[in-house]
This record gives sequence, structure tokens and C-alpha cells, in this order.
Amino acid sequence: MFRQIGFFHSTRGHAAPVGALKDELAKVDASHSLPVLPEAFNLGRQYRESGPCLYNRDAMIARLQEIAALSHITFVAGLLDAPTSDGLLPYSSAYVIDANGYRCICHKEQADGQEGKHCRRCSTGCS
Repeated sequence: MFRQIGFFHSTRGHAAPVGALKDELAKVDASHSLPVLPEAFNLGRQYRESGPCLYNRDAMIARLQEIAALSHITFVAGLLDAPTSDGLLPYSSAYVIDANGYRCICHKEQADGQEGKHCRRCSTGCS
């Protein structure tokens, strides 16, 4: 059971998203909560800026699992997956992440004006 649900609205600290998250979590008692992290949390820059994704999805999931274990938190995180082996842009996907594991719950389907910059939309089997 969650005591609270909230979101992490990252207005700065994009280059070090885990550090920015930890700084905010240090200000509150977030134990037994469900924080929602922004789309492309692992991008490493503001969403509208160009450039490659700076943080590997799997490494980011591992870091979030460490935080989850220390604070009894379950995250919903928007992460960019890895590009495909044939060079297609990754999906932007939502994951549920806790100390015991993670699960992809859906891929982004709708365009947002940034399509083709960091990710591609999913057109079939997105959830």
C-alpha cells in the first residue's frame, strides 16, 4: 500500500537526473510512495534539446532500484529504450520499478512535436 503518490518535476539537473532526484527525495519522507518521473528521465538534457541519450536504460533502472530499496519506493519512470540493432530510434517507454524488479507497462503512441529527435512512436502492440 502506498502512503502517497507524487511526481518529480525536473526543472533543473537534467545532466544528472539521479542526483537531482536524490536531492529532492532528501527533502521529504517519500517512503512507501509512488513517485512518477518525467518522460525520457535518462536523456540527460532537457527534452526539447537535441543530442544522444546520455544514460543507458538498464543502468538507469539499476540506479532507481537502489533508491527504491533504500526508501521503500516504487517508481513509474519514463525512459528511452536502447536504439534498435538496425538503427531505428528507441521507444519512449513507461516502467514500474521497485527494489525487486521492473516491468515495461507501455510505449509512447502519440506524437508530441519532438518525434524523430529522441524516440519514435509505437504503432502496434504498445501496451
